[in-house]
Parts: sequence; C-alpha cells; structure tokens
Amino acid sequence: MNQSLLRFSILRDRARMAAPALAAAVLLLGPAPVAAQPGAPRVWISGWAGRFTSLGGFSDGELDAFFRFEDATAFGGGAHFTVSPGLVLGLDVLYGTSSYERFNRDDASAQGDGDVKVGSALASLRMAGGGGVLGLYLSAGGGVFAWDLDDPELEEGWDLDLALQIAAGLEYAFHTRARLFAEYGQWWVYHQKDDEIRSNKPTHNLIRVGARLGF
Repeated sequence: MNQSLLRFSILRDRARMAAPALAAAVLLLGPAPVAAQPGAPRVWISGWAGRFTSLGGFSDGELDAFFRFEDATAFGGGAHFTVSPGLVLGLDVLYGTSSYERFNRDDASAQGDGDVKVGSALASLRMAGGGGVLGLYLSAGGGVFAWDLDDPELEEGWDLDLALQIAAGLEYAFHTRARLFAEYGQWWVYHQKDDEIRSNKPTHNLIRVGARLGF
C-alpha cells in the first residue's frame, strides 16, 4: 500500500512539473491562429523598414548598357483583410533608394553612375502556418516594380515592370490587435528586353522588420 501511495505521489509531482511546459507548448504551437480567435480583427495595417540585399541589374537595349544596382534601403506598408482564419488578402507598397553603375554591354567599360528610386505595389496573400503567440507565415504577391533612374540619357519618369514575390516570416502576437514580424522575401522583376537580350529578369532579396495593427 505504501509503495502504491509513493508511486502515486511521484506521478503527481511529475505531472505538476510538466504542466507549465505543456501549457507553453499549447500556447506557442496550438492549432488555432491568433487571427481565428473570437473577436480577432478583420483588417490589418502594417508598416516596416528593410533592405534589399541584392537588387541585381538589367540591360537596356536603347543605350546598349548594363545597369548594376547597389543594396537599397526601403520602407513600406500594407493593408490586408481577413478572408478566412489564418488567411489575409490585401495590398503591399514600398519605396526605396539606391545607387547604380552603368557599363557598356559589349566591353564592360564603365560609363557612369547615379542614384535610383524604386517603388512597388503588389496584391498579396498571407497564410499563417501556426497559432498562439509565436508563429510562422508564408506570403506571395504579384504586381508592379518601378524604377526611376537619374541618368541624363534616359527619359525622365518611372519605368514599370511586372513583379512576383514570395516570402516567409516569423510573427510575434504580443496583443490580440498588435504584432511584430521579421521576413525574408525573394523577388522576380521582368524588365523589358530587346531582340538581343535573351533574359532580362533581375532577382531581388528583401529583408524587413515591422509591425501590424488590427482593427
């Protein structure tokens, strides 16, 4: 009898010790995303700051030149509407600045440098992959990516290109209506090309951190 009571006491103590860890696991990895909880916001407004770690470059048939871009600092925001638990649809915009070098496309000789402004507007879809306070999400979008180079041999104004984007991020929901996030994304920009250019598709990488507020 004493042995039975001793075993019961040991099991009870172990259960008490395991309870906090089990509660934390349920909180972080529970199947219901924060967006799916009762009273969760329907509209999310986000703001962020980030950096394009690679803007790549593209060729221009009119000038017979290749433009190579430096890393760019960018800022942006978005507005998204919850269409189903853990799934939001909306619009993302950004603006950034960088510099470029221009080279002759035939002999790679330097032709000059300057500044460039970049902007983008994408329709995007974001899907939460986890629930609780801390979770992963995936997003994808499509729209336009725009360039404004200060090159004197180019026409003034913005040059629009088709753009596609995918990203993965980590989101911390410290409040039902407030979140912090960090994200890494890959961009593909389809720049116009002439008959002599077989491929003119700059690829960009964007790292950004920001916050979202729900309404």
